[in-house]
Amino acid sequence: MKKRMYVLFKGLILLTGILFACQKEKQPNDKPETPEVRVLFEQPIVTNLENYVSKDPNMVAYQLEDRMLMTAYSLHRYTSGEHYFFPITAWDMGEFTGVASSLPFLHSQFSISTANGRKGATAFQAAGDAVGAINAPHLFPDIIEQMSGTLIFPVHPLHATFSQSKRIRPFADNRKSLNMSFEAKMPIANGYGTNGIGYLGPNFTLRDVVHGTVFYIGAQIWDSRGTAHEGLMVDDCDKCSGNVMVPTILSSSSRYITQMENSGSFRGNAWSDFQYFGWSITREDMTKIIKEIKENYPDRPLSDNLGNYEVVSFLLGTEIVLPTKSDKYVMATAIKNFKVTITP
Repeated sequence: MKKRMYVLFKGLILLTGILFACQKEKQPNDKPETPEVRVLFEQPIVTNLENYVSKDPNMVAYQLEDRMLMTAYSLHRYTSGEHYFFPITAWDMGEFTGVASSLPFLHSQFSISTANGRKGATAFQAAGDAVGAINAPHLFPDIIEQMSGTLIFPVHPLHATFSQSKRIRPFADNRKSLNMSFEAKMPIANGYGTNGIGYLGPNFTLRDVVHGTVFYIGAQIWDSRGTAHEGLMVDDCDKCSGNVMVPTILSSSSRYITQMENSGSFRGNAWSDFQYFGWSITREDMTKIIKEIKENYPDRPLSDNLGNYEVVSFLLGTEIVLPTKSDKYVMATAIKNFKVTITP
């Protein structure tokens, strides 16, 4: 069961293409660099959310690269019709995420069409320098009825995929680390006394350019159970990628990653004020990860040369697991100052 709790990582294969700004927004690699850091991505200010939400229930939109899309995968799969996402104007998402939506709501709040305007349903938000998301799958009973087994609902307000020509090898030329930082708050996390589960965390998808082997490295920052799995696993659920996942807890004692200075740590409770989180994959971390994957999964060939690994994508997202159709869970989160960098 614990493997099913962490299918957040599979979204990197199933949900390609989110969060690289549109033509009038910042583009990857366009920020001036300093000798100390190379900026791969910096969160843009979203002024019209319509340019960032996927409207394609047939999943074609997920194949887009180098642009921003916000996605809710399970709801996408079971929703049809041209007007897939639609503006929310009757209620304020800020009541849930804790950040005020930009005005007018017509451009800053979008929900799934089948929500029929239900307040508090799964939705995305533009809020000045922040983006917000509500994940509330139990408010879509028509979709839940179409599903079977353990019900999994990823909702990703931040997710980006690099096109082949823009993929960066973070450890080439003896670079020191691949880094991700952001500020987050999650004022609402409620299972209504049921067995519903929620968690929040970022991760990277990395690929060995020599062998083509893909794997995921993630840092959990919150879990409704108060703890999180740390150790190698395979994304082997039905229709999943089959790739190795490396989930770990963000703390000073993380097994596979390095916590940045002044960063918050993994927590099991909701919080109402923005908190800074930052983590790195250092050369030492990467060497350890490769060694353990090769030892535990010898059928997954990996290069010993750290310069042979490229960043395919990254995300920061929520996920809810409902063991049965009667379970419930709701999460509301807001993110700002999201950045991916390389330390030379």
